[in-house]
Amino acid sequence: MRYKKTDSPIEQIGRELGVEYVLDGSAQKQGSRIRIAVELIKVKDPTLLWADSYEQEMSGVNALQNEVAQTVTRALAIKLLPSEQATLAKARSVNPEAYEVYLKGSFYWKKSTIEGFDIAEKCFDLAIEKDPSCALAYTGRVWVWLYRNQ
Repeated sequence: MRYKKTDSPIEQIGRELGVEYVLDGSAQKQGSRIRIAVELIKVKDPTLLWADSYEQEMSGVNALQNEVAQTVTRALAIKLLPSEQATLAKARSVNPEAYEVYLKGSFYWKKSTIEGFDIAEKCFDLAIEKDPSCALAYTGRVWVWLYRNQ
């Protein structure tokens, strides 16, 4: 995220991160749907290896993430273990309202301020209230607790 609003060339970003490839993208929410655009760039000679866009109902955001992950692994010719393939194949649907509140909580948690942690905690609690099976919201609560108690 620190490179989100930077003019740094991709080669510099790759060197600083110590990576050979960068996955860049954007997401837009329109009503109950999400649209993402993703591109995979080889850092060394900035070559666009692959680019695509996806659109789906928010409830299928996990399946969408898994689909992008599978496509990237194919583009990089990475061989996944059967257990990794199985994990990507089974994506449970999410409660869009809970997921959106979770994302908001994550935004505030990453600010690493007292106020940010307070807002994040409320968001994670609300996500849990909307969907008690939202594991990400429970994880967010743990991160808030850990950072507050350092």
